[in-house]
Amino acid sequence: MLHRFVLFLMILVAIPFTGLAQSAGGVRGQVLDPSKAVVPGASLTLTAGANVYTTKSDQDGVYSFHEVPAGVYFLTVDADGFAHLTKNNITIAATQTRQLDVTVAIAVQQQDVTVTDRSAGVSVNPARSLGPALFAGRQALSQVWLFFVAPFLGALLAGLLFRIRLLDAETEIPVLPLVTTSAPAPFQAKS
Repeated sequence: MLHRFVLFLMILVAIPFTGLAQSAGGVRGQVLDPSKAVVPGASLTLTAGANVYTTKSDQDGVYSFHEVPAGVYFLTVDADGFAHLTKNNITIAATQTRQLDVTVAIAVQQQDVTVTDRSAGVSVNPARSLGPALFAGRQALSQVWLFFVAPFLGALLAGLLFRIRLLDAETEIPVLPLVTTSAPAPFQAKS
């Protein structure tokens, strides 16, 4: 009698599991890059409503989902250096394991460059160059002499040219005529 009771309990407990096994399926496959090289360590998520299953691809890029209830799912794949991938309408049938290899695209690296200050540029004004050169250090100070010597040399050259009469106070400097915006005179025919 005791044996029959234990056997009855075992059958009673096993019945729900046989129903579950018959309504579950699976998905397996490999995560590949565009050159068909394996992608290890990719995170995969299989989702249908409240059913969410996650796994990672192994060192050979292989992944698998076991004991997944039959239904229509979508699969997302995320891997470092690769673009996010979503595959829709993945049908999992009861008692079947579906083979599904996925290829992830290489992520495009985007660099944003933000310029927060304008370039100091070149200044030949000694007043603008001496101050920053004092704070910039030895190399900048070694070039400051040019900002003082060049204007003196220019003035000396102008003085010499004036002295030898290539430049004199009486020489008129040609001036370009001022352009006016008045309307042109009407066309007149010659008679």
